[in-house]
Amino acid sequence: MKRTRRTTRERTRQRSADRHAASSEDEQRHCNDVFLFFRVCDNAACRRNRSCSGEPAGCFERHWSRFSEAQKVWLRAGLEARQQGQSVAEAMATAEAQVLRWRKEQARYATPAPAQPPARETPAPVMPRIRTL
Repeated sequence: MKRTRRTTRERTRQRSADRHAASSEDEQRHCNDVFLFFRVCDNAACRRNRSCSGEPAGCFERHWSRFSEAQKVWLRAGLEARQQGQSVAEAMATAEAQVLRWRKEQARYATPAPAQPPARETPAPVMPRIRTL
């Protein structure tokens, strides 16, 4: 059985990929911790450690769906504002403005309420009530 040797370049690439995977997993855990997903997690270790201790990507997928769309818009806008260098107060104001903009868009494209039927001018005739035993 012949053993193949990996080149230094291949080993370096593999180590870099492993480090990247580990760092992205750590970032995902941190994100889960910021959103306090451990409070509602099914994994007892997460609740006990008060931190994401399970599989972070799956946990995020499960719990992110619990947020309303307005909350998601607020979080995304706030994070973008912070990345652009705004202060926390400015980022919150930007996020609130973005949610208002989103709500206006939702109202604009919402289905209109059904039209009310026109009111009758003459009252409907009263039908006699017949009871049988």
